[in-house]
Amino acid sequence: MNFMKYIFISFLILLFGCAPKSEVGKSYSVLVTFKTEKLSFRDTGFLKSGRDFLDLEVFAVGKPIVKISILKGSDRICLNKYCFNKRVFNKEYPSRYYPDSLLENVLRGRAVFGGRNRVETRDGFYQNLKEKGKYDIKYRVENGKILFKDRLNRIIIGLKPLKM
Repeated sequence: MNFMKYIFISFLILLFGCAPKSEVGKSYSVLVTFKTEKLSFRDTGFLKSGRDFLDLEVFAVGKPIVKISILKGSDRICLNKYCFNKRVFNKEYPSRYYPDSLLENVLRGRAVFGGRNRVETRDGFYQNLKEKGKYDIKYRVENGKILFKDRLNRIIIGLKPLKM
């Protein structure tokens, strides 16, 4: 009887010990540039991403100064524990003319505005988007570097991976 218990317990350990784990996510150290009329910083930080979340935490002299969190399926962006509807966040910080998904797509290095005017390059892609009186965007993702510039609204979002 003890032998059967041993085999049963071994089976459970093997079964649950080798079960697929949920995605914990990845973390990258980055140099972050974020410039809007109301929010501006350029410091190092960590970009943590997973299937269901995205966090950007920025530090100055080793102390956290800004944390931006986005949960997949949520219509909210949290800035230092204060959460906004994505549309309200866009209206308040970057621009009311941007789609709700813009910040998440930029932080993940994905195309914006549904991929409109996307041009593939050897090392990534770029997009030039312009609508009179609303935005004039140059967006480039290459070799892990992300640079989003809107000349009309004077907005810059940049991420450059730091080597450890």
